[in-house]
Amino acid sequence: VAIVVTKVSVMADNANTVDVSCRIGFGTVNTPAADAAQVLLFHPGIAAGSGVVEGSGSGILGIGASNEDLRVTTEDAVSGSINIVVTYFTTDI
Repeated sequence: VAIVVTKVSVMADNANTVDVSCRIGFGTVNTPAADAAQVLLFHPGIAAGSGVVEGSGSGILGIGASNEDLRVTTEDAVSGSINIVVTYFTTDI
């Protein structure tokens, strides 16, 4: 089974006191490096009250390989939070 991602969004709480880095991608053990082929979204510093979106939900943004999971790495959203939404489906490979 493979994960097929169609949209990824990361929104930062207006209460955050720091910019928050976020990296999302496919991996078997770790989130891939920021410049790796398996990365779906990377932003080095999402400002408080803003966000970033990749994909529209109507097409394929990325397909994981066999045994790959969707992995997320973020910095601490000091005094606030971030909200990550992923639209996906699974398919047999």
